[in-house]
This record gives sequence, structure tokens and C-alpha cells, in this order.
Amino acid sequence: LAGNMSSNVIPAIFAALAAFAGTAAETNSTLRAVAAEQLSEPSTLSTVKYEQRCYGYTGYSCLVGSCPSNSSSTCKLGSCVCTPGCSSHDGSCHEATENTVIATGFRLTNVKWPRYSLYVQRISGLNQMKVTNAFEFLNLGQDKFSLYQLPGDAQEPKFFLGSDKWADYVATIRATTGTTFGLWGLYATRLQTTVVPWKPQDIALTVCSLKSRGRPDAIMFGSAGMVGSPIWAYIKHGSWLVYGYSHSAYPGEGGYWIPEPALPEGSLPDC
Repeated sequence: LAGNMSSNVIPAIFAALAAFAGTAAETNSTLRAVAAEQLSEPSTLSTVKYEQRCYGYTGYSCLVGSCPSNSSSTCKLGSCVCTPGCSSHDGSCHEATENTVIATGFRLTNVKWPRYSLYVQRISGLNQMKVTNAFEFLNLGQDKFSLYQLPGDAQEPKFFLGSDKWADYVATIRATTGTTFGLWGLYATRLQTTVVPWKPQDIALTVCSLKSRGRPDAIMFGSAGMVGSPIWAYIKHGSWLVYGYSHSAYPGEGGYWIPEPALPEGSLPDC
């Protein structure tokens, strides 16, 4: 009897294992085919721009549900993206335009400490931005920036402050997460990431002119201010790192910056 049971059960086990292996192989083959089909489409994430001149991610997800109808975006691999086109800071796609170039190749010196200028560190674990009093030629272009206006609301424009040295980096206000002596800091942020892209409202900046406060040569720049007032980039005593000031609408001269050369007249809203 035992011999008969073994002769019947063992072949059945092997048959079940073979069927399971065949099903698993068929499933993997189907998944690979779907992935290949998505990657072969002309309008995939590989065609989305993550550049200072054009940022194609809207900040919306379509992993559950669809993209907002008013964003004019397309769902690709779980993200709502502009294909074609560039995103405004509020996540709407604009097909026939790139970010507007306001100025390139300028430096930003601080009003309170005029010998110090903003620069992007070459080597930094967290990429927090700093100021330096080194001669300009010693900075090797790390202190040069470009300003781009994102498409969208012209009454309350938002901007990218891009590094000229590293074309895929922009200056952003982010939480320090307790890594430095302040709640907020100014960071050099890479637009093209290997994980979830940055939301445009998290990396865009508010930039404004201090002309109405008697400083036509100076500007302030800070977070997009999607919730509450912007957090302004400023220098505090005792540190060369640049932090974010959130205590009032004006950070004082430590948060006032002079572009050299000056930005085009009338290119910025008043603060």
C-alpha cells in the first residue's frame, strides 16, 4: 500500500511544481512585456525634462486614481508629468513654453556682509549652501547663478535659482531635519533624482526686489510660500552656512542680496 501511495503522490507533487513554475514564468513574462511596452512609448518618463529651463514633473501622483484634469498632465509610471511641456510651481503643464531666462552668470553678495558671496560647495554631505569671501577667480564658477521664471501666474511668479557650474542643480529652501543649528536651510538640490522627483512647489523660489524699501539694487529670495509666508535665505552670525528665516516678512540685511551684475529692471515683483 505504501508503495502504491508513493507511486501516486510523488508524480502528482512533481506535476504541481511544474504547473506552479509555468504559472510564475508566465506571470514574469507578462510583467516584462508590460514594462517593455511602457518603456518603448515615446512619451515616457525618459522624455520628461528635469532641467533648470524646464521641469516636467507636476508633483501629482497617479498610483491611485488619475491625474488632476486641470493639470493637463499625463500619467506615466505612477507620476503625473508634462509630455510635452514644463510644469508651473502649482503643478500645471504648459506645452508651448520653457522657463523664462531672467539673467545668467551673476553673483549674489550679502548686504550685511558685502565681502561674502553665495556659492555651491563642491563636496558636501548635505549640500547646504554657504558664503565665501574668497577672490572670485578662486571659486571656479561655483558662485555664478542663473535665474529662470517658471510658467504660470505672472502676478505671483516663481523662479528657479540655478547653479551655472552644475546645470542640474537649483537652490532650494528645505528643512534641516536637525542636522544644523536652524530649522531651515538653503540647499543645492539636484533636479534629476533616482527616486521620487521633487515637487515643483518644494524647489521653486519666491524672488522679489527691495526697490520699494529703498534698496533697488537688492533682492530677497526664499521658499515658494505655498503655505504661509516665504522662508527667506539669510546669513546668521557665527556661520558661513546659509539658513532660512521664517520669523517675519523681512529677514533684515542678512537676508538681502545684491546680484552682480544687476538683474534687468522690472524683471522681479516688489517684496
